[in-house]
Amino acid sequence: ESGQRVGQGLLCGYLALLSHELRRFQEAESNYRTAIYLLQESGGHALLPFFIAALAGLLADTGELTQAEELQSRAQSLKASARAPIAAVVEVMEVQLALGRAQAEGQAPPEEMLKQIKAQTAALATESKDLRLALRLLEACVASQ
Repeated sequence: ESGQRVGQGLLCGYLALLSHELRRFQEAESNYRTAIYLLQESGGHALLPFFIAALAGLLADTGELTQAEELQSRAQSLKASARAPIAAVVEVMEVQLALGRAQAEGQAPPEEMLKQIKAQTAALATESKDLRLALRLLEACVASQ
């Protein structure tokens, strides 16, 4: 039962990333939330902080900064127990949240911030097979900014 929930949670998480990439924000949010719920119910998983941070990034993209900041804080607290690549992805999402804040304030995103996200995702893509697809999708999202 727990293993099945983990599998379902991961599937929902990757579907959320794909929906996010396709700018289907409602669908992505729903899938992120389902993934997070299923992974929590199964006792946690290494990708849980990643999906929480990804949901925070989505909410930042859609202007829901208060909720995005709460989720990012939660992801930050969980990253301490995560494998190094997952913890690093949470840091990437911290930068993405800052990007969302800048856009909400009507500011153009600093070029340095976009470069930082791209460099971090490129470095991470070689570290973990589990994250390669997710990071490619995240990089595509950032490139569309």
